Amino acid sequence: MSLEQLLAAIFGLVVAVPGFALLLSALVNVLKVFKIVPDGTAEMAFNILNVVVAVALGLWAYFNPAILDKLPALDSIAGAVGNLLMVLITIFGASLLKGKAYTSLKGLPLFGFSHSKK
Repeated sequence: MSLEQLLAAIFGLVVAVPGFALLLSALVNVLKVFKIVPDGTAEMAFNILNVVVAVALGLWAYFNPAILDKLPALDSIAGAVGNLLMVLITIFGASLLKGKAYTSLKGLPLFGFSHSKK
């Protein structure tokens, strides 16, 4: 296999595996929640991870062509894990923001006024 064929295979793998892209996007969002990836560099982090995964899949397919038969199943699993991570980020993100929202809205008319002290 020549370098051109390898690059074509990598490009084909990137287009053929949207589940991996979802997983990488979810991973970048998790890293953003824990402040490992700054908000302004999330796109660059996603692109770097995407290239790393694409090259890894391309090399894996180059040295083990049988993996191409299992790729749709692996992509489906990666997509399911990505969906799960996005749901967990939403659930835990909402619970993390709950306290911050209360402290920032406390004392405002209609939102943070408490009648229990009267």
